[in-house]
Amino acid sequence: MTFNTLLVWVSATEGIGLLGLAALLLLHALGLRWRSLSTQPKLARARKSLVEALETGRLGRQGVRRLRSLSRPNQIALLAEMTSNLRGSQQVWLKEQAENIGLTAWADARCGSRWWWRRLEGARLHTLLGSGVTTVPALLADGHPAVQSQAAEWATDHPSPRVIVTLLMLLNRTSGLSRYAVQDSLLRMGGPVVEPLRASLSNLSGRRAIGALEVAIGLASPEFLAGGLALCRDQTAQVRALSATLLGALGGGDSVDLLVELLEDPAHQVRAASAAALGKLSHWPAASALALLLRDPTWEVRREAGLALRAFGPPGNLLLRRSLRDDCKPAANMARQVLDIPDLVPAVP
Repeated sequence: MTFNTLLVWVSATEGIGLLGLAALLLLHALGLRWRSLSTQPKLARARKSLVEALETGRLGRQGVRRLRSLSRPNQIALLAEMTSNLRGSQQVWLKEQAENIGLTAWADARCGSRWWWRRLEGARLHTLLGSGVTTVPALLADGHPAVQSQAAEWATDHPSPRVIVTLLMLLNRTSGLSRYAVQDSLLRMGGPVVEPLRASLSNLSGRRAIGALEVAIGLASPEFLAGGLALCRDQTAQVRALSATLLGALGGGDSVDLLVELLEDPAHQVRAASAAALGKLSHWPAASALALLLRDPTWEVRREAGLALRAFGPPGNLLLRRSLRDDCKPAANMARQVLDIPDLVPAVP
């Protein structure tokens, strides 16, 4: 067999393979189209039954049969469509219909699967329906971050003491996506979290307190003042910086006194956080101490001090303008930047 003949056979084989692949894709597309056309009438009838039942409060046997005739994906899609427009008693009623057709039991089985994507699917369905009180809490300790994050989202609408305590414990055990999901869930819960978080702040120290402080800053409840004051003395610089931010959100005489003291902290992130907190509180008596920080060796500290002085209004602006003539070039430059004064000195060739 010559080389040209071999080349022809190879080309023909590739062509036949490509034609076969195209035929398979075409058949698959036709199958999906046929399935869609056959499903649409069923979906429309089931939707009509649900809408009519919402007015009467009773679905009836025919409506149940129509729902059960749908595939699981279509059942979930229909309920998701209806749930987004319902609140209160109507949403509870729809949850009962999902139980009647076995959808919540199916989600429970998914939550217990060995495969993480099935557990994720079950947790998502329980989040949609507002069910899963007996199965989803266990997924808060799931080994997969996507499942754990979905369980944290579910917890937002189920702020029981057990769930809140579990989420607070997870703040020190999770990272990345899961950590943000847990924090977001606690912040969205709001009021029910305050007391457990206050107790948690009083018992934490070091890096274990970082997650709780981040949530406390978002909630900014006066109940956190004692914990914030105590953690400002912590040995970890990041904890002291977060505590200073928390005091800036809470305010009060004890807070500003300690924040002024923290302006001399050896850690630059603590000095910067304290300066920003004093600016947020508009505590203008600290203007002189903040003006000294314009000479700080760290740019971040100088920036926060300058922004805080500008937030004080006339007293702060006066000190900033005096700093324009400061012999310390970084202090003069920061004052110029904060005051939006252009540098008119020509550049040296």
